[in-house]
This record gives sequence, C-alpha cells and structure tokens, in this order.
Amino acid sequence: MFYAKGVKLVCEGSPMLDWVRILAAAGMELTICSTCLENFELTDKVRVGKTGGMPGIFAALLEGEKVISM
Repeated sequence: MFYAKGVKLVCEGSPMLDWVRILAAAGMELTICSTCLENFELTDKVRVGKTGGMPGIFAALLEGEKVISM
C-alpha cells in the first residue's frame, strides 16, 4: 500500500522504482492511493502497481497476513 508521499516510490523518476518492480514481480500486490496521486499530480506517472482508494487500502492493511511498514 502506497499512500501520502509513499506514492512517489512507484512513479516515473523514483530511485526505488526498480526495487518496487522486483516486489511486484515476486507476487506482491501493490496498491497506490488515487487521492494521494492526484494531490501530488502524479496520476499519469505511475509505473508499477494499481491505483485504489483509501477504504480498500485500510481494509487490506487490516486483513493482511503480513504488513511491512517503511
């Protein structure tokens, strides 16, 4: 789940983009907050993952078997 400034990690120009792609290729589901993307005007710069809303993000955090926070 990528939200707040974390959405910048999955966008064009991110120094972490290759690492995030590795996570996605390993089967991790990556969801990016659409509202946060709009706030930072990055909606068209997402390069990995899928966009979603905060309700879905919160539900996934609560239901997730394992949550890694950075």
